[in-house]
Amino acid sequence: LRAASYRRAQNRAAAAFDHFVTIYALWRERLLARAERSLDVRLIHNHLDVPPAELAAPVAHGPPRLCFAGRFDRHQKGIDLLIETFDHLRNHPAATPMQWVFIGTGPYEQELREACERMSGGPLSFEFHGWQSSAIKLMSDCQALVLPSRLEGVPTVVAEALTLGLRVFAYAIPGADRLLSDTPLTAPFDTRAMAEAIVQHWATPRIAATPTTNAYLHMLRDGARFRREVLDVYRGATSTEETHA
Repeated sequence: LRAASYRRAQNRAAAAFDHFVTIYALWRERLLARAERSLDVRLIHNHLDVPPAELAAPVAHGPPRLCFAGRFDRHQKGIDLLIETFDHLRNHPAATPMQWVFIGTGPYEQELREACERMSGGPLSFEFHGWQSSAIKLMSDCQALVLPSRLEGVPTVVAEALTLGLRVFAYAIPGADRLLSDTPLTAPFDTRAMAEAIVQHWATPRIAATPTTNAYLHMLRDGARFRREVLDVYRGATSTEETHA
């Protein structure tokens, strides 16, 4: 029912307007496919501005810290998949102690808290930090980000995690794969395989993480590019208004 309501809202928006601005080429493609007619859809990609003080690779101290940052939503963000992953982790014979850090809030927070209370002890421990205007500082104290989403654009939180040098665990969904082209992704939505990937990462000797980049991530961090896109969209909008006048 939620998905049907979302699709109807998309259809209404695509029918009611001719001009759009979006932050992802992926959303542009989805909008044009939904509209099935000619639309003017402009792009202003996000600007990723991580303070230099936060760019040092995370220091490992005690058990590994893994974070989830975002809205506690079941249908899009996969909170139910995350809870299933915890169940596999706590019963995994090779699982080592790990600390889970939650940054955010949302409609399924109570369900998540109850699951964490039920599963705490053994290898898993949990901490909740609520909504934050910026998650960077908390993320910089972690070694990994877990993205259990079913649907994404090109997630800013993944770009931030890569900039900080965090290992990212995610499902192979459109959008996430544009930033994680060099990172092994888990088949959607295999929670047992996700748990296995997390366990094996810390069971295998590895070189300390360092900040990484790819072409898309480099583009997001380019402030001059961001200013150009904003100005181009603004000029295009004002010229359209003048033509109509």
